[in-house]
Amino acid sequence: MSLFQKLVDHHYRRVFQIYLMLMLIIHIGYVLLMNYRFKMAEVWMAKEDLLTPTDIDSIRQLGQWTERIEISFMTLFVIIAIFSLLSNRIGQKTISSFIKYNAILIVCIFMLSAVFHFTTTLTTFELLLPLINLATVTVIVATVLVIERVIRVGLNRKVGSTKI
Repeated sequence: MSLFQKLVDHHYRRVFQIYLMLMLIIHIGYVLLMNYRFKMAEVWMAKEDLLTPTDIDSIRQLGQWTERIEISFMTLFVIIAIFSLLSNRIGQKTISSFIKYNAILIVCIFMLSAVFHFTTTLTTFELLLPLINLATVTVIVATVLVIERVIRVGLNRKVGSTKI
């Protein structure tokens, strides 16, 4: 029995729980960083003189951190999606757990966004941006998988209908 099979057989629920907690922590970090970024933007805009090179470096660095957090959010989702697909192929029914935990994640993010909407200056769109990006990636991947499946079925029909 391979290491991957042992992990799937005994610990896949724990993997999904850790995934859920990490995604929520990443989202909270994103919200806190975005809120700090907007507060600093107010400070920079209030300056009467031009921005200094230090200010410009700070703006650039905050933008890079925000981008990295969004990328880590999507990367963790993709890793767990691959884990679910691979473990589903070896006999475990992890796709349903993947969907269930992502539904829980979405509900938690919506609830956190409602709280953060009233405690920060961020708009609802800014609070839900990582989730919107994740939905976009999911739709693109699902579309590619459906197109690939349609092409594969079409090729199988052509091969099966030709006489040798």
